[in-house]
Amino acid sequence: ISDTLESFSELAARQGVDLQGSADPGVDLVYMDAQRIGRVFNNLLNNALRYTPQGGRVQVQARREADAILVEVIDTGQGVQPDDLPFIFERFYRGEKSRSRSTGGSGLGLAIARGVVEAHGGQIGVESSPQGTRFFFTIPLNGLAGLIPFVWGAVTYLNDPLAQWGASHLGPRFVGPYVQLFYGSVILSFMSGVLWGFATKAQGAQASMGYVLSVIPALWAFFMTGGGPVAAGTNLIFGFAGLLLLDFAFASWGLTPAWWMRLRVLLTAIVVTCLAIGVYL
Repeated sequence: ISDTLESFSELAARQGVDLQGSADPGVDLVYMDAQRIGRVFNNLLNNALRYTPQGGRVQVQARREADAILVEVIDTGQGVQPDDLPFIFERFYRGEKSRSRSTGGSGLGLAIARGVVEAHGGQIGVESSPQGTRFFFTIPLNGLAGLIPFVWGAVTYLNDPLAQWGASHLGPRFVGPYVQLFYGSVILSFMSGVLWGFATKAQGAQASMGYVLSVIPALWAFFMTGGGPVAAGTNLIFGFAGLLLLDFAFASWGLTPAWWMRLRVLLTAIVVTCLAIGVYL
């Protein structure tokens, strides 16, 4: 949220619009495609600024609701016509009054936003009145979804008919240990970025140590997972075990959410078990 607000702050200032943002303390780390969710933010903020007049306000806020993060973009602009609301997320749809061509846009931005949010298992919606518009979307807090390629690889290794179906419909690289090895190296590299984010919360020598430690998973994935299936799988297992030790270090420094180690222990146990099935059985 902070990165998106910063990128739009100059535009909002030129238009004389008050741009604000906030995130509740209960909003923790979310597994997501940051680049595509960033595009959702860009589309919604572009839309809000486009229809908010000088002296108006656009507010972005995020909070936790049950097992999801709710993100809202609220403006004090002209509002969306009631007849347009049911169709506003359709491709190329442009309401004559609320989305006139004089304001620009292709009619694709909100459709793309809906596709990205739904691909994450979330929902997107809109509420509007003559006093302003509220766009909102949710992102599920479901780190277990990242286990699917590991579990799929183990199951297809143990089940020949399913492996044959997967190879014929998805390709041979998407079954058995092959999908595990590729995806596992990607996840190790991704986790370096997560640890780096934790390190930004530290100060002084602790921050320096955090930055150094955070790059280890990515370096391990780059240098240690390029051999044959058995060697690469074994190194991945050691990589994820080592990552858990790094998680513990960052948690002991108070840099992670309170629930982080409970989730990471569970995820690591499942990942290592699936890799062992795909590599050693």
